[in-house]
This record gives sequence, structure tokens and C-alpha cells, in this order.
Amino acid sequence: MITILQIREKIDNGSLQEAYDLACEAATNNPPTSDIQYTLGKLLIDLGRPRESIVHFEIAGSLMAKDSEGFIDTRDLIMIMSAFLQSDWPSGAKSLLIKQLDHLNYGSLNFDDVEQLVNITIVMEESDLGLQILEKCFSYFELTDFYIDYVLLMAKVFRTQDDQESELKLYETILEQFPLNERIHNA
Repeated sequence: MITILQIREKIDNGSLQEAYDLACEAATNNPPTSDIQYTLGKLLIDLGRPRESIVHFEIAGSLMAKDSEGFIDTRDLIMIMSAFLQSDWPSGAKSLLIKQLDHLNYGSLNFDDVEQLVNITIVMEESDLGLQILEKCFSYFELTDFYIDYVLLMAKVFRTQDDQESELKLYETILEQFPLNERIHNA
């Protein structure tokens, strides 16, 4: 049975075609896993065949493992969505995100994960999805050191939507709370 470690070893050695061949064999002969499918997709991108990679990212997205509480690994979601974007397939990233929005453990997300997810929605030109993520995370960042980062990220989303009114209202509110904060004044 071929393992993902054997495939990654070939990748690390620069043997992309051999790694691809091993990954194809693993996908054919082993039980389906998101790791193998994701790796196949990435290899196809690296081999200059991004359109062929899309089906593997779709399969990887459908095979994403859930923990005992039914939540998916956010980093896996970010990796697969980023791969869709590298394949020039933003609709695949959007579809995957929409399917998985209810399977994210918003309480366990760190700010970097939230920022990556929101930035991906901006790249996809789907910033409404970014706002949905931010709204679901608000209570988890409201009383933390990342609150200002959170608000500045929300302002960035409003800016991408050309929603100056909401952006200004947000800045007014945060400046009332933190009138001397330089990061807010410099944003």
C-alpha cells in the first residue's frame, strides 16, 4: 500500500512525475482520502495541468474529515480553497466554503485562520461570505487582544465592497472605544 509519506518523499526530491504516478496508484488502490486527492491536485498544478487538478480538489473537499463534534479542520479547508484559486477555479472554492460554513468551529478559530478565510473570500470576489464568517466569529474576538485586528479586517471587507458608509460607521464606533489607538488612526 502506497502512503502519503512515500509520495511526499518523491515531491521533496523533485520527482514530480514519479510522485504523481504514485499518487494515482494510491488513489486507485487505497481507500479514498482527502490527503491523496489534494496531493494529486497540487501535483497537477505543479506539472502545468491546473484544469485537471479541479476534480481532485473537489474530491478532497468532499472527503474532509470531521472531528468528534462534526467540525472540519479549518487549515484543510484553507488549503483546498487556495488550491482551487491556484487552479483558476474560484467557483469551486466558493462552493466548498458554502458547504462547510456550518461545519467550522468558530470558537476555536485563531485570528490568522479567520484572516486567511476572509482574504480568500475577497480574492474570490465573494466578500459577503467573508462578512458571514466575521459575523459568526464576532463574539469570540470581542473581548480579546485581536478585537482591533478583527475590526480592521471587517473594515477591509467593507472597503472591497465599496461600502464607505459601513466602513466609516465602523471606524467611528471603534474610535469611540479606543480614541488613542494608532493602528486605527493609521488604517
